[in-house]
Amino acid sequence: MDTYFLIKIYFGLVGVVILVLFGILWREKVRPSRTSCSRVLVLLTRNGEGCMEGILRGLRRLRERGYNFETVIVDCNSQDQTPLILGKFYTKHPFFTWIKIKEDFSLKFIFPFCRGKLLWVLSLDERTDVRQVVEKAGSFFSKG
Repeated sequence: MDTYFLIKIYFGLVGVVILVLFGILWREKVRPSRTSCSRVLVLLTRNGEGCMEGILRGLRRLRERGYNFETVIVDCNSQDQTPLILGKFYTKHPFFTWIKIKEDFSLKFIFPFCRGKLLWVLSLDERTDVRQVVEKAGSFFSKG
Protein backbone atom coordinates (compact mmCIF):
# COMPACT_ATOMS: atom_id res chain seq x y z
CA MET A 1 0.00 0.00 0.00
CA ASP A 2 1.02 3.53 -0.64
CA THR A 3 2.22 5.56 2.39
CA TYR A 4 0.28 8.62 1.25
CA PHE A 5 -2.93 6.55 1.13
CA LEU A 6 -2.35 5.22 4.68
CA ILE A 7 -1.77 8.75 5.99
CA LYS A 8 -5.05 9.91 4.42
CA ILE A 9 -6.92 7.00 6.01
CA TYR A 10 -5.32 7.70 9.40
CA PHE A 11 -6.27 11.39 9.39
CA GLY A 12 -9.73 10.56 8.09
CA LEU A 13 -10.33 8.16 10.99
CA VAL A 14 -8.95 10.69 13.50
CA GLY A 15 -11.35 13.29 12.08
CA VAL A 16 -14.32 10.96 12.41
CA VAL A 17 -13.42 10.14 16.03
CA ILE A 18 -13.10 13.86 16.85
CA LEU A 19 -16.49 14.59 15.30
CA VAL A 20 -18.14 11.76 17.23
CA LEU A 21 -16.60 12.90 20.53
CA PHE A 22 -17.61 16.50 19.85
CA GLY A 23 -21.17 15.37 19.17
CA ILE A 24 -21.32 13.43 22.43
CA LEU A 25 -19.94 16.36 24.44
CA TRP A 26 -22.30 18.81 22.76
CA ARG A 27 -25.31 16.67 23.53
CA GLU A 28 -24.33 16.17 27.18
CA LYS A 29 -23.04 19.66 28.06
CA VAL A 30 -24.91 22.13 25.89
CA ARG A 31 -28.22 20.29 25.75
CA PRO A 32 -28.57 18.60 29.15
CA SER A 33 -30.46 15.34 29.22
CA ARG A 34 -34.04 15.65 30.40
CA THR A 35 -34.46 11.96 31.05
CA SER A 36 -32.69 12.17 34.42
CA CYS A 37 -35.24 14.65 35.83
CA SER A 38 -37.88 12.97 37.94
CA ARG A 39 -39.97 16.12 38.45
CA VAL A 40 -41.50 18.39 35.86
CA LEU A 41 -42.75 21.95 36.27
CA VAL A 42 -45.43 22.80 33.71
CA LEU A 43 -46.24 26.50 33.41
CA LEU A 44 -49.43 27.41 31.56
CA THR A 45 -49.41 31.05 30.56
CA ARG A 46 -51.51 33.44 28.56
CA ASN A 47 -50.57 37.11 28.49
CA GLY A 48 -48.15 36.70 31.39
CA GLU A 49 -45.53 39.24 30.35
CA GLY A 50 -45.56 40.84 33.81
CA CYS A 51 -44.23 37.75 35.56
CA MET A 52 -42.61 35.55 32.91
CA GLU A 53 -39.16 37.12 32.86
CA GLY A 54 -38.83 37.04 36.66
CA ILE A 55 -39.97 33.42 36.85
CA LEU A 56 -37.54 32.34 34.12
CA ARG A 57 -34.65 34.11 35.86
CA GLY A 58 -35.57 32.47 39.17
CA LEU A 59 -35.86 29.01 37.63
CA ARG A 60 -32.52 29.47 35.87
CA ARG A 61 -30.91 30.37 39.22
CA LEU A 62 -32.41 27.25 40.82
CA ARG A 63 -30.93 25.07 38.05
CA GLU A 64 -27.54 26.78 38.43
CA ARG A 65 -27.62 25.94 42.16
CA GLY A 66 -28.07 22.25 41.35
CA TYR A 67 -31.82 21.72 41.47
CA ASN A 68 -32.82 18.90 39.16
CA PHE A 69 -36.09 19.48 37.31
CA GLU A 70 -37.51 19.79 33.84
CA THR A 71 -39.52 22.85 32.78
CA VAL A 72 -42.24 22.86 30.14
CA ILE A 73 -43.82 26.22 29.32
CA VAL A 74 -47.09 26.23 27.42
CA ASP A 75 -47.99 29.57 25.83
CA CYS A 76 -51.74 29.51 25.23
CA ASN A 77 -52.05 32.06 22.40
CA SER A 78 -50.64 35.09 24.26
CA GLN A 79 -51.40 38.46 22.68
CA ASP A 80 -48.81 40.49 24.63
CA GLN A 81 -44.99 40.33 24.86
CA THR A 82 -44.91 36.85 26.43
CA PRO A 83 -43.79 35.05 23.22
CA LEU A 84 -40.95 37.57 22.77
CA ILE A 85 -39.78 37.08 26.36
CA LEU A 86 -39.91 33.29 26.00
CA GLY A 87 -38.05 33.47 22.69
CA LYS A 88 -35.31 35.66 24.18
CA PHE A 89 -34.75 33.30 27.09
CA TYR A 90 -35.00 30.19 24.93
CA THR A 91 -32.23 31.33 22.58
CA LYS A 92 -29.89 32.39 25.41
CA HIS A 93 -30.70 29.74 28.03
CA PRO A 94 -32.43 26.68 26.51
CA PHE A 95 -33.26 25.02 29.84
CA PHE A 96 -36.96 24.63 29.13
CA THR A 97 -39.28 23.19 26.53
CA TRP A 98 -41.51 25.81 24.93
CA ILE A 99 -44.86 24.84 23.43
CA LYS A 100 -47.02 27.35 21.55
CA ILE A 101 -50.69 26.45 21.32
CA LYS A 102 -53.15 28.38 19.18
CA GLU A 103 -56.29 26.30 19.75
CA ASP A 104 -58.13 25.13 22.84
CA PHE A 105 -55.76 23.75 25.44
CA SER A 106 -55.80 20.31 26.98
CA LEU A 107 -53.16 18.69 29.19
CA LYS A 108 -52.91 15.83 26.71
CA PHE A 109 -50.83 18.16 24.48
CA ILE A 110 -48.00 18.39 27.02
CA PHE A 111 -47.63 14.75 28.08
CA PRO A 112 -45.34 13.80 25.16
CA PHE A 113 -42.96 16.61 26.21
CA CYS A 114 -42.76 15.59 29.90
CA ARG A 115 -40.43 12.75 30.83
CA GLY A 116 -40.58 13.02 34.61
CA LYS A 117 -42.52 10.93 37.10
CA LEU A 118 -44.18 13.81 38.95
CA LEU A 119 -45.84 16.84 37.32
CA TRP A 120 -46.44 20.20 38.98
CA VAL A 121 -48.79 22.30 36.84
CA LEU A 122 -49.16 26.05 37.44
CA SER A 123 -51.40 28.46 35.59
CA LEU A 124 -49.84 31.92 35.37
CA ASP A 125 -51.36 35.30 34.65
CA GLU A 126 -50.21 38.91 34.93
CA ARG A 127 -50.89 38.96 38.70
CA THR A 128 -48.71 35.94 39.56
CA ASP A 129 -46.28 36.53 42.44
CA VAL A 130 -42.85 35.72 40.99
CA ARG A 131 -41.10 35.27 44.33
CA GLN A 132 -43.73 32.87 45.61
CA VAL A 133 -43.55 30.70 42.48
CA VAL A 134 -39.74 30.45 42.63
CA GLU A 135 -39.72 29.72 46.38
CA LYS A 136 -42.33 26.98 46.02
CA ALA A 137 -40.43 25.51 43.06
CA GLY A 138 -37.27 25.40 45.17
CA SER A 139 -39.08 23.49 47.92
CA PHE A 140 -40.76 21.13 45.43
CA PHE A 141 -37.66 20.17 43.48
CA SER A 142 -34.61 18.34 44.77
CA LYS A 143 -30.95 19.25 44.49
CA GLY A 144 -28.58 17.02 42.60
